[in-house]
Amino acid sequence: MIQPLGDLVQVQLLEQETKTGSGIVLANHSEMSYLVREVHSNTGIVLSIGKDIKAVGIGDLVYFGRWGLKKEGDMYFIREDNILLKNG
Repeated sequence: MIQPLGDLVQVQLLEQETKTGSGIVLANHSEMSYLVREVHSNTGIVLSIGKDIKAVGIGDLVYFGRWGLKKEGDMYFIREDNILLKNG
């Protein structure tokens, strides 16, 4: 198991919804913009946390800003101060 250091949180990204509850199909942001290389959901499940983390725990559902997401291979990390909301 990976143990992030300091204030890092490892998250598993959740898939973005492509259709609303009423059936409206949402456009893919990567199809609308030539500037965006890779579009990710802003929502994820916490897989592991660093020793300095106090606000979230493993298994929490978190919402975060896109600016702080770091990709390392197939893993995603974010700093605790970039997490905006949690449901856990």
